[in-house]
Amino acid sequence: MAYFKWKGVDLHGNECSGKLFATSEKNLCNQLLEREIALITYKPSRQWFSFRPITIDEKINFFRQLAVLLDAGVLLPDALHVLSSLLKNVSLKEIVLSLKKHVLSGESLSKALEQYPGIFGSLMVRMVRVGQESGKLSSALDRLSSYLESTQSFRKKLKSAALIPVVTFGFFLLITSVIFVWIVPRFESLFSSMKKELPFATKTILQTSRFLRSWYLLVFIAGIILLSIFVHWYSKTTKGKNILTNLFYIFHGWEHFLSKKQLSMFCTLFPCF
Repeated sequence: MAYFKWKGVDLHGNECSGKLFATSEKNLCNQLLEREIALITYKPSRQWFSFRPITIDEKINFFRQLAVLLDAGVLLPDALHVLSSLLKNVSLKEIVLSLKKHVLSGESLSKALEQYPGIFGSLMVRMVRVGQESGKLSSALDRLSSYLESTQSFRKKLKSAALIPVVTFGFFLLITSVIFVWIVPRFESLFSSMKKELPFATKTILQTSRFLRSWYLLVFIAGIILLSIFVHWYSKTTKGKNILTNLFYIFHGWEHFLSKKQLSMFCTLFPCF
C-alpha cells in the first residue's frame, strides 16, 4: 500500500488537497469520491515522521479490541470508528477508516479486508469470513487475535534462543578475522624464507589470509548483501509468505519435541525467525 499526495475538487468547485493511503489509483479515487471529491492529480509521497509499518502487535490489539466492542453490542461501523480514533499508527488509522466506509457501503468486513492483502493475510480474511457466516464474528476475531499472539510469542522465543549463539558466533568471527588479517601475515614471510614444502593445513591458512585481505572478500560480502536483500524482498511476496508460513507450521509442531540445543541450532541457521 502506497502513500499518495493528491489534489481534487469538491461539489462546490473548491480545490482541495491532502494525503491518503491507497492500494492503487482506483482505490484512491474511490476513497475521494466517498468524500465527494473528484481526483485531479496525484503522486506518491512519503511521511517520514508519522508513518511506520503496521506491526503484528498492532494487528493483535486491533482484532482483540474490535471483538470486545462487538461483544458489548456496538455495531461494526461504530466499533471501527471508535478504534480509528484510538489508533496512533497513521497507516492503520487510514485503513480502519477505509474499512468503515466499505462496511457502510454494504460490504462485509472480510471483503473489506481483502482490499489490503499486504496487511491482512488470506488466513485472517478466511477466519473473519467464517465468523461472519456463522454469526459469531466477535468469537472469530478473538480466536484470530489469540492465534496471532501465539505466532508472535513463538517467534520471540526463537529470536531470544538465537541471541546467544549469534553473539557467540559474532565474537568467533571477530577473533578469527583478527588472527587471519593481522597475525598470520607476519608469519607468511617467515614461511617463505624457509624454502620448504609447507603442509596442506598451513597452505590453507595462508590462502585464507590472502583471501580475507583481497578484493575478493568485498565481492563476497556484496554477494551476501544482495542475497539478503533478495530474500527479504521475496519474503514480502505472496509466495514467499506462504513458504515462511509453511516453515512456521512445521517447526511450531516440532516445538514440544525439539531439545533446547536443537532449537538453538535451528535459530542459528535461520536467524530471520
